[in-house]
Amino acid sequence: MVARQLIDLLARDNIVTVGFDKAEAQAALLACTPPIGAANFGDALIADCARSAGIHEIYSFDRRFARTGLTALPPG
Repeated sequence: MVARQLIDLLARDNIVTVGFDKAEAQAALLACTPPIGAANFGDALIADCARSAGIHEIYSFDRRFARTGLTALPPG
């Protein structure tokens, strides 16, 4: 699977990321792979960045956002 290959690529010492944390990107990719596999990469990356900032709830119209592990609250 592509996500697993990207996780391995990010783990290499000679790969430097700009604008995002390697560990957050790896965690987001992991959330997209089986058996976890329910989240899409964008949602998973948002969730992992939020968690790294100490945020555990998010307002979202996406009723499936909770699959990322954050508590999804309806806006309004």
